Amino acid sequence: MLIYKQDRSAQTFDRYKTYAIILLGTVMGAMFGIISSKGDVLMISMMASLLIGTFLVLRPAWMVWIIFTLGILVIGLVPLYLRSLETKAGWGVSILGFVVLFMALYRVATDDRAKQHTPAFIWLSLVFFVYSIVVSIIGFYTIDQFATCFKRYFQMLGLMFALCWLPFEQKQFRSWLKFFIISALLQFPFALFELLVWVPIRKGMQNSSPGMVPMDVVAGTFGSSYDGGGNSGEMSAFQVIVVGFLLSRYMQNILAFPKMIWLVLAVLSPLMIAETKAVIVMLPLMILGLYYREFIARPHVGIMILLVGTLLTAILGMAYMEITNQTMDAMIDDTMKYNVGETGYGEYSLNRTTAITFWYDQQGWHDPMSLFFGNGLGAAHIAPKGAWGSSAMRFPGYGIGLTTVTILLWEMGFLGFLLYLSIYIAAWRTAAVLYQQSHLAWVRADAAAIQAAIVVFFFHMFYTMGLVEVVVFQIVSMGMFGYLAWMYRQHIRSALEPW
Repeated sequence: MLIYKQDRSAQTFDRYKTYAIILLGTVMGAMFGIISSKGDVLMISMMASLLIGTFLVLRPAWMVWIIFTLGILVIGLVPLYLRSLETKAGWGVSILGFVVLFMALYRVATDDRAKQHTPAFIWLSLVFFVYSIVVSIIGFYTIDQFATCFKRYFQMLGLMFALCWLPFEQKQFRSWLKFFIISALLQFPFALFELLVWVPIRKGMQNSSPGMVPMDVVAGTFGSSYDGGGNSGEMSAFQVIVVGFLLSRYMQNILAFPKMIWLVLAVLSPLMIAETKAVIVMLPLMILGLYYREFIARPHVGIMILLVGTLLTAILGMAYMEITNQTMDAMIDDTMKYNVGETGYGEYSLNRTTAITFWYDQQGWHDPMSLFFGNGLGAAHIAPKGAWGSSAMRFPGYGIGLTTVTILLWEMGFLGFLLYLSIYIAAWRTAAVLYQQSHLAWVRADAAAIQAAIVVFFFHMFYTMGLVEVVVFQIVSMGMFGYLAWMYRQHIRSALEPW
């Protein structure tokens, strides 16, 4: 009798579930049809993302694939061909990011097993998420400023939580890692096309667009605007990080030397044609982050590695000077002026260093609330073609939100910045534990590579705003942290298998 009642209950539940799906599909289909008839591309893409997200709730791996594919290979190219979508190309992917965020939070809230063995940096990320909302409520300015910046900050946070808490298999992560390597290899043909086609077009537009640098468009699939800047720095960081993964796998005897050399040269190739001086800093930092154990344990090996890294860096530096027609002295002088000198960066009055000292001058001990807790999400946002934040409007043309560090200091305060920084420190520690404890070569290799990537991310905090503003780069960083969290949890459970 009891079994009969259970069967009847299950059948009733399945029937109502089917009715609910049909009703939901009908309503959303009608809404999609109405919006499509209006011809609003942004609303169509948002509605399509919501529709896809709703029907893929039971297929989170498919959703991750969509985020990776569209986020890394598609949305960065859209602004070059559809100028009206320059600031909105990533909205569809962002909505999917929030869908997986709610899915991950729901699972961890309703399933105690999902919480088990969660690394500290995941919990710190959740604390930062809550902290930013509370601080923004305290320093509330407008709902528009809060909502748009909330999207920019946390549009890919759900990707990290999903990779940590949702039940993905090892073979899926293997496929995603291969996709990242393929994406790195695809950057060269896209960068070459941009160099040959779009750079000449932009050179012809310089009179009508003062301050535009034609070479900024060479950013592969990471995003460029028709007549503005590009994400070449983020593309270069991605390539350097992928090189770190390849070198690390070679160190653990997973990747053969000839294959590693060819892959490394192919991945580094777009950096030879992109105007990105930062790679001259990022590549040695990545090598130091990857091989620091060798420098300590076997200094002679570390010195040889450093010499090879110096050679690669010198080649990239010479390529940059060839592209920009600069001498070594002129390049160094120019770099020092707008990074540690008093010259403003681009069209702004401040540079990467003076933006930090300016923040302290304006938000110092005379204003302790702003000093420690900031002014809320979006306050420091600077957008040449969009709305400026409440603090940025007080200092037009200064560029107070030039980098991730200055954005966090103005918006989240010094405490918020320390909390954000602690996420990266805790992630570094998690990767170190994995490297020390795991007996699997691929786990040790990827843990070491992630440590090297964290060094690159730390540099990027002081270099650009990509970690809190650029969706493509957030997919890289949050995807990597999610992968680290998954590896750590599976390691504790002893559920990992040889590659």
